[in-house]
Order: sequence, then structure tokens, then C-alpha cells
Amino acid sequence: MKKLLLAFTALLFIAQSHATHLMGGQVTARQLSGLTYELTLTVYRDSVGIPIANSMIINITDLLTNTMVTTNVGHNGAVNFLNGVEQYTYIDTVTFASTGAFKIEWTNCCRNGAILNMATPLAESFNLRNMLLVDTIAGNSSPVFLNPPVVLAQKNSAFVYNPLPFDADGDSLVWSIDTPLTSQGNYVNGYTLPSADPLGLFSMDAVTGEVTWTPDSNGHWESSFIIEEFRNGAKIGEIRRDMQYIVVDDTTNWQRAAFVTSNWPTNAQGYFSFNAQKNVPTVITVMATDAGGDQLMISANGEPLKLENNPAQFTTTWGNGSVSSLFTWTPTPANVRTAPYIVSFRVFEFHNGYAFARDQSILITVSNSTGVTELPAPYTIGSLYPSPSSGSFYIPVTLKQAASLKLVVTNALGQQVQMLDKGTLVAGQNIV
Repeated sequence: MKKLLLAFTALLFIAQSHATHLMGGQVTARQLSGLTYELTLTVYRDSVGIPIANSMIINITDLLTNTMVTTNVGHNGAVNFLNGVEQYTYIDTVTFASTGAFKIEWTNCCRNGAILNMATPLAESFNLRNMLLVDTIAGNSSPVFLNPPVVLAQKNSAFVYNPLPFDADGDSLVWSIDTPLTSQGNYVNGYTLPSADPLGLFSMDAVTGEVTWTPDSNGHWESSFIIEEFRNGAKIGEIRRDMQYIVVDDTTNWQRAAFVTSNWPTNAQGYFSFNAQKNVPTVITVMATDAGGDQLMISANGEPLKLENNPAQFTTTWGNGSVSSLFTWTPTPANVRTAPYIVSFRVFEFHNGYAFARDQSILITVSNSTGVTELPAPYTIGSLYPSPSSGSFYIPVTLKQAASLKLVVTNALGQQVQMLDKGTLVAGQNIV
């Protein structure tokens, strides 16, 4: 339903039922045209708790005049989110009264009393907000999170999760961990980061947005991420995601699922990094294994998969003990840019009624030039790396079609040292 937001100055207090079932969420805004936006409130609920409200109040404040209006939004029904968690989405279309800076905010009482890293969680409300610059000339939608949250972690086992912040307008994003908010936008009392092994502190990578953590205690732990949006050096907005994690001690599951990354190249900073060329297929084999033989499911997310024209392809795949799929993408000239694309792969491991998840992020840089030596045969070979190397090294090989490959290694005198039979490779980019 479309609503016209007319400004008024009034103090509004909304009394809502105590909601210890709430586990997290975020508020985003997408520009439809001019001053008209689609607002989306996403809320995650522990299904053991009380039922969620059929409608939610979203407050919208003009930061210049400090006037506030409200919109009452109904949800679209529950979506099962694994591990006893449900997702509810509240979507409304609104028209702002003018351009300018606005605060879009949702507050609900109360947080789960079992949260361990807050002083008085039952006395704290949930507060989710979106700081948005409404601009009809250049246009602006808020950033979003491409990846849904991960709500379950295992004690003394590495937890890797990428919320995958993304902005469709191409604005610069900066992400960081923040203290959760309570009513009136204040910080909650006595907040500390989730308890962790000293060698695996709760942290968020500045390049990929990946969250890593080795929990050392069972229970419920809360975190909040803030995503700041910049255009031409000026901050134009921010969003946040609050999320609660449940740490369990499953002593039968020490052989956790992991990605096979031994054939993936890394850049100088140690990130898994692939070089793609415009109009040339890039094919990356994504495999995960579990020594315990658990059922696995592997999926992918990221900007290349969301492109309107010629998006990347990845098929969600299931398997027992091992699962594999191909990420394929043929970038167009429009995809060439200096900043790398971030892609996140996620493997779910189903064990003892739990659904554990682990993310793995990679960087893909799309360039104009091939950066390889063109050969008369229907393939190109890139430079080996690392160089020099006294041990293992990698060679990018791009094939126009699937073919068998043999590599001849020679020394500086041109004498053959070794013949390597690499078998049949797929069309596109391979890392040998």
C-alpha cells in the first residue's frame, strides 16, 4: 500500500508487547522513483518464544526539521530459517515529503533475557535504524545485506560468516562492529563482544566483511554491525544488522565441514583472489568436504550473481560427506572496474538436528586486458605465481572449450625437466 508521508511535530510513544523471541534484523530502503521508496523491515524470531506481531510501527524522522511520521506495516508470513528460527518481512511503499536526510527506525521491547554479553538484556529494547539521504537527482537506495544471518555456532570451533554488505548504487561502503542500540537509539548497557578463545576473537574483516570467531562458551550472544555509505567522500547513510547467536557444545561433531581451497590463488594480502577478463568465461570449482560424512548443502551469493545483464551462475547442490559446484561468469566490458567483486560461498552441515554453516569469501577482479600471452591454440596461459617459487606454484589456464592439458617444465637452458599431465579441464578459467 502506498502512503503519503505528511510531516507533523508530535511526541509519539508506541507500546508493544514484550518480545523476548526477537533475535535480530535490519531496515533497508529502495528508491522506486523520485521521493517514493520501498521500506523493508526484516525480523528474525526464535520460534520457541511468543508469536510475533502481525504489524510493526516504523518511525521516519526528518533530521533537518526533527519532525516524525509513522507507518504501520504488516508482515508477509513466516519463512523457516533453520535451527528453530523464523524470518518475517514487513514491506511498505512510502513517499517522502521532501529530499534530505532521514532516520528510518524500528524499536521493539524486549531483548532475550538469556543474552550473556549485556548487563540487563530484558531491560533493553531492540532498535534498528537506517540513516538515508533522499536524493531525487543522483538517486540513492540504502545498502543491503546479500547474505542472511547465521544463528548457530559450535563451541571451540571456528565460526565464519559474511553478511555481505552491498550497495546497488555503487557507493563506497565501510563496515564495522558496533554496540547494539536500545530505545531512543541509546547503546545497551554493559555490552561486551561475544566471549571467545584468545586466538579467535570476534572480529570483522575490513576487506571482505567476513566475521570470524571461535566461541569458548555456550549460550546466547548478541552482535551489531554498522554499514556506512559514502559518495564522493561524504557520508550519505548507514544501516545496521543486529543478530543473536546460539552457541552449542556438540561433542560428536569435531570433524566440521570445510571448503577445499588448496587450488585457489591468493593475493599479496592473503585473500583468495581471482583475475577475470571481459568476454572470457571464468570457472571456479567450489568444493566442501566433511570427514564425518554429514549431509552438506553449498550455495553462493555476491554482486556478480545479482547483475541484471549476464549474471554469474551457481547451482545450489547437496551431497553426503562431499559437495561440489561450479561458479561461472563471463564478465562484460561494463563489469570492468578497479575494485574487486566479493563473492561468498556457504556450506551447510546437517548434524544431530543442527544446521551449522560456514562461509568462505573470494575476490574477483575484472580487467580490460587479458594479462596473458596469446597463443595460436584455443587457450591462454597466465604468469605462474608465486614467482620465484621453491615449492608449489599456480598457473591460470583459460580454455575456449573443454580440453586435456599437458604442461612441459623446462629449465633456463631449455631442457625438459618434467611433463605434467593435468587431465581434462573445463571451458573457462582454470587454476592449475
